[in-house]
Amino acid sequence: MKLARVFGALKLTRLRVYLVALWKLFKHPQAPRAAKWVAFAVLAYAVSPIDLIPDFIPVLGQLDDLIIVPLGIALVVRLTPKPLWQGLLLVAEAAVAVVGRAADRPGLGAAVRAVRLVGGDDVGPRLTRRGRFGYSPGRPNHAHPKAPPMKPTILFRPLLAASIIAASGAAQAQAFDAVRMYGDPTGDGAGTAGLAAVAGHRYMGSDERRTLVLPALEYRWKNGWFIGTTNGVGYKFASDPSMQYGVRLTADFGRSESRSAVLAGMGDIKARPEIGGFFNYYLSRDFNLTSTVRYGSGNDRRGALLDLGAHYGVQLAPQWRTTVGVSTTLANGAWMQSHFGVSPAQALTSQNPAYEAGAGVRDVRVSASVTHFINTEWSLTAGLSASALQGDAKDSPIVRERTPVTGLVALGFRF
Repeated sequence: MKLARVFGALKLTRLRVYLVALWKLFKHPQAPRAAKWVAFAVLAYAVSPIDLIPDFIPVLGQLDDLIIVPLGIALVVRLTPKPLWQGLLLVAEAAVAVVGRAADRPGLGAAVRAVRLVGGDDVGPRLTRRGRFGYSPGRPNHAHPKAPPMKPTILFRPLLAASIIAASGAAQAQAFDAVRMYGDPTGDGAGTAGLAAVAGHRYMGSDERRTLVLPALEYRWKNGWFIGTTNGVGYKFASDPSMQYGVRLTADFGRSESRSAVLAGMGDIKARPEIGGFFNYYLSRDFNLTSTVRYGSGNDRRGALLDLGAHYGVQLAPQWRTTVGVSTTLANGAWMQSHFGVSPAQALTSQNPAYEAGAGVRDVRVSASVTHFINTEWSLTAGLSASALQGDAKDSPIVRERTPVTGLVALGFRF
């Protein structure tokens, strides 16, 4: 089982309870149909050997199970009536207690803490001295401490649109170029999930097209922590409502020479984790400035990027919103040489002449999107992003397209 690679050394009694509860919910005649199918999908993913986010992507590739399984369980909880879910948890706890250690299957335990963080105390009963979940089999159900009421999740509509649009970054070098957060969760936390079909290029500067279907998963806790495929993993410090700043861990996805004949003999740029920080300033609810710093990319781990952007959104109608933006990225010499330079050794093994790329402005980008909010939870987004390579990046011998355009269509769900 794939989760065993990450969580094999941790206890899993509590997660077994959640998984048993999901199975019982799937078979329960009164469970909502949507909750049933989400529960089935979570169970199928948990036991399958297939990763939604490939393992070669650093950090996120290793944490995909920690992200996806808890978010899936939290979504089931939000779709299920609270009394039904609490009752199924009690039944599942009793069933797991009867089976005991004989039914242990290593590998899934650590995700439980993330489930509790994602879903809050409503995901399951609190841990007390009376038992692992404050419930001892054989006692009446009223012995279980009453869980606190679930707080409503309120998130500005721009958050869902921005999260889905940002998913296209995984196909291009501008991945993680901004931290996109709108408002604060009023409950314990809030999240978005979706899929984006992205029509982009094989590498930055390529004239060869490729289309990818990418996941967009984000979750924010009220205490400032966040995790996901578009903002990375990090912490936002408490501040004035007009400002957002914090630290985060992201990833540079690297580049394989097998993507294009132009790159043959250039060698691979390995995927690397990046450390950095961000600062956003909101001039108004609809107009904001963004900035991020990232360090650690490239084979020598010395690549550094500074991203600057400005974004403006307009609510055209209650169910329609458009957003436009302009941004730029500055790169140090190590990053530029890794992605656009050709060393003498690479010139001997490839068809590209030697070329030294220095630090400077990498590219300038403009973007526009339109989002239709189908209802309070579902939305459909279409967007375009055009970039213009600058400086030494523009003149690199591996560049075939100086002004690439990326398009996307995305479906998102807020929970």
